Amino acid sequence: MARTAMVGALFCSLAYYVWRRRSRGRPISVRGFVRTIFAGRIVWNPSTIVDVKMWVLNGLVLAGGYGYLAFGNVFCRDATLAALEVASARAHPPPGPPGSCW
Repeated sequence: MARTAMVGALFCSLAYYVWRRRSRGRPISVRGFVRTIFAGRIVWNPSTIVDVKMWVLNGLVLAGGYGYLAFGNVFCRDATLAALEVASARAHPPPGPPGSCW
């Protein structure tokens, strides 16, 4: 879904670029389109740099959080099952000597 939105945004920006360049009688080029989209005054703006750093940090934190959640769930499940087995063994001791089936 996000890929479709990005392709649509790229198509709209390309159409706007072509329309504006033709209306002013200027040549249309791929290099000019890329320079228009990734203008240095926007890409190297301090606000953009902070945004990119926050995006990377957010991705790292989310990856770590999901990893902790996945492994934490396994640990919690095992600890809960072990505690329930201990509690069940205390509440209902086996009827015979240890190791017997009855």
